[in-house]
Amino acid sequence: MGGSEINASELTIGNWVRNKRTKELICIFEIDGYRNVINNEADGYCSEKNISIDEIEPIPLTAEILKQNGFEVKVVNGVNMYVLSTDYYDLEVHEYSDTIFYSTYYDCECGGPEEARYTSYVHQLQQFMKMTCGIDKDIYIW
Repeated sequence: MGGSEINASELTIGNWVRNKRTKELICIFEIDGYRNVINNEADGYCSEKNISIDEIEPIPLTAEILKQNGFEVKVVNGVNMYVLSTDYYDLEVHEYSDTIFYSTYYDCECGGPEEARYTSYVHQLQQFMKMTCGIDKDIYIW
């Protein structure tokens, strides 16, 4: 993904993005890849509105967003690490800079790391959690 461009194929229902012009937060309700538009639920109700993919941008992943969503901060060798743990898995998000994170998923029954990838945007972390790791946890943006 170059700059702040998003392709419809990178998104799924429930992903958070932002309106480029108004900076309004948008939770995706429906994706129409043919017309290259998304629908979002306005104010959590069933009213929908269309917005072009060209009019949205990704939301940068931040330490604040991770902490607001239950990730605990740990410092390992001088690197901030944000950890979401349950009896079944550990999800670690390592902070390499203000804008670059590296997410690693550990299955507690199997031991070692199962999957890892760079995640700079909220929708990338959402994809990693749900599609790759099978973690059914919503990420909220306030």
